[in-house]
Amino acid sequence: MLKSKLIYSLLIISLLAISACTNQVSQTSKVNELSPEEVVRLYFESWNNKDYRTQYSLISDGFKKIDPQAKDLETFSSYMQQYFQQGNSIQVKGVKESYRTDNEAGIEYTITMDLKTGKRDFTSTYTLKKRENGWKLIHPYGENIDTS
Repeated sequence: MLKSKLIYSLLIISLLAISACTNQVSQTSKVNELSPEEVVRLYFESWNNKDYRTQYSLISDGFKKIDPQAKDLETFSSYMQQYFQQGNSIQVKGVKESYRTDNEAGIEYTITMDLKTGKRDFTSTYTLKKRENGWKLIHPYGENIDTS
């Protein structure tokens, strides 16, 4: 009786693990197919939802190599959590493509951050590069820019 409960429990845990892996692969495939505008929108939505894994997947590998805060998912997550302690939420107000070539796109965005000091709008432009694994942000924050 105890042995069958143990086997049943292990079977359920195994199925949940397989399901989680399948969902992650599916999510990664979907991210690779996003347009530049969708990447920028998802970057901010993921940040708002504290989904740092998805947010991290939208950053170029070159940026991850040159920015110490993005060297790995754990460091990046910690950095984004620290930064976001200043606010409660991020709302995407607008995302618009300003230019696109085969390998590069400029995406203008406007977001509203609900900070402890009040709501504040931010408007800027992200540059994204087309990589083998989809469109990626080459400078999501700070001064480091992936020029590869």
